[in-house]
Amino acid sequence: MAIRPLTTLATLVALALITVGVGVSPGEAGPATSFVRTDGSDGACNGGSDAPASQAPNCAYSTIDWAVSQAPADARILVAAGSYFPLTTFLSRNVTIEGQPGAKPLLQK
Repeated sequence: MAIRPLTTLATLVALALITVGVGVSPGEAGPATSFVRTDGSDGACNGGSDAPASQAPNCAYSTIDWAVSQAPADARILVAAGSYFPLTTFLSRNVTIEGQPGAKPLLQK
């Protein structure tokens, strides 16, 4: 299983086949911002904080796919460094997915 850096939004779009829109500026968290990190939890966390699952319920999701499925229109999803599976969720609304500042998330192929 090859691993490639998620360095451009175009790579994510090609793998996920989702519609991506323009979100808020990097570093600017808004009410529709969700967080994803490898030590988060899709079941116990609400995605509203960049914190591990031990801080539930105010902690990050563990998968990009779950974050996308829970995202409202025009949401922003910030992904921490780590290795993640490609997306399988299809959307008909705009969502911006990006690595957190300084992070280099990897998508498994």
